Amino acid sequence: MKMGLIGKFAAAAALAVGTFAPAMAQQASYQRNNFEAAFDSTFGTKKRAPQTFEAVYETAFERRIAQLADGGEGRIGVFAMDLTTGQEISILGDQRFPMASTSKI
Repeated sequence: MKMGLIGKFAAAAALAVGTFAPAMAQQASYQRNNFEAAFDSTFGTKKRAPQTFEAVYETAFERRIAQLADGGEGRIGVFAMDLTTGQEISILGDQRFPMASTSKI
């Protein structure tokens, strides 16, 4: 069977790709791992244990507000201030919340 000029080039290209593909994949893997290591050492992205936040309520009113703000659908924080007395109450007030989840009344 005669192989045309295009067929010979295609066969040579397939042979070259098959020969160099594993080496190229290994180099890409090394570069990716090296990049991740450099990123981690620069920005300090180390695995950390999750923080636990235990609620401490000073009054029965705070406990009641915490019950109403049940976190069954997510984490809910409440802060209120009496503008006449300046008295403040907060539930999970020491935690940060994304601004998209913040409402002000």
